[in-house]
Amino acid sequence: MSDKLNLKKHRIHELTCLYKSMIQVTANDEKGKNVYNFRKGVNARTFKSSIQRFSLEDDEFIKSVFKVYAPGGYLNYENFLQLMSSVDQSDIEGKIDFFMKITDDNGTNTLEETEVKATCQKVIEGIVNFKN
Repeated sequence: MSDKLNLKKHRIHELTCLYKSMIQVTANDEKGKNVYNFRKGVNARTFKSSIQRFSLEDDEFIKSVFKVYAPGGYLNYENFLQLMSSVDQSDIEGKIDFFMKITDDNGTNTLEETEVKATCQKVIEGIVNFKN
C-alpha cells in the first residue's frame, strides 16, 4: 500500500491515528442524526478542522476536495490516504495533479478557462479575506 500511495510506513501510521480520531469526532458531531455508521468515513467539517493545512481554506475549496475524494459526502480511509498522499507530494507534478483533480469541475481531465478563473477567484478571495 505504501508504494502505491507514495507514503512511508511511519506516515501511514500517523495518518491512520489521525483518521481514527477524526472518525470519533465525526461520530460525536453527528450524534443527533440517526445512527452514525463508522464505515461512512469523516465528514467535511471534521476534516477541515483536523487537518492544519486545510483549516484556513474556505468551504468551497473543501467541497471541491470532497467532490473528488469523497463523492458520497464522507471521506473513507482509502480515499483519505490517497488525498493526503497527493497533498504530501513535494514534486511539482504531484502538486499539479492535485490541482487538476480539484479544479476539473466537469470531469473532462482538461481545464477549461471558466474552471481556472473560478479557482483563481477563490484563491484571491481567500487571500483578501485572510488579510481582513
